[in-house]
Amino acid sequence: MAIMPRARLTAAERRRRIIESAVKVFAKFGCDGARTRQIAEACGVNEAILYKHFPSKEALFIEAMTQTHEESSRRWDEIAQEAPNCLEAIRSIYVGRVKVVYTNPPMAANVIHGAAMTTRDPGMLELGRSWFLEAHNFVRALIEKGIEDGSVRPDLDVLGTVYWLRSFSWFTNVVVMLGLQDHLTCEKASEMLSEFIDGIARDSGPRVQ
Repeated sequence: MAIMPRARLTAAERRRRIIESAVKVFAKFGCDGARTRQIAEACGVNEAILYKHFPSKEALFIEAMTQTHEESSRRWDEIAQEAPNCLEAIRSIYVGRVKVVYTNPPMAANVIHGAAMTTRDPGMLELGRSWFLEAHNFVRALIEKGIEDGSVRPDLDVLGTVYWLRSFSWFTNVVVMLGLQDHLTCEKASEMLSEFIDGIARDSGPRVQ
């Protein structure tokens, strides 16, 4: 029987595969430590093909992080639309994110690597600032809408709550990157988040400071 020739990948498919392979290499070595040769080997191409799609290793890293950011943003928008109220949207977003972090260590590691890279790469700094502000404003607006729809307590310290949620989410990235999941399990982290979110519900007790 004749062997059918392997279908050639489209440029978009090749680019996607390069990014998927690069994410794993970056997670292990960081952008500084990773070598384009390692990335090329991981996705089964030569370095020339790599540079055909991306002008530099840094550009590839930024593209990978941009896609991660865009996917998260789309998912957050979907959750906010589907949730019965803003309190439950907040719960779904943050408990869901913890589960993603714990099941996707490369993503957790690359968030930390990306933050470190902002100190020397203007492109990553711009992405980091945009990512931070977009997420900050999204969560703040969701909490304020929760006060309006009656699911979130009206006396809440909104800004303090935003920073607690985002700080805890960031902390779980560090836990997973360092391999400390036994120290703080996914189940325990999810439980802590749910307890905090229960505390910001309307008529739930003392004000969250």
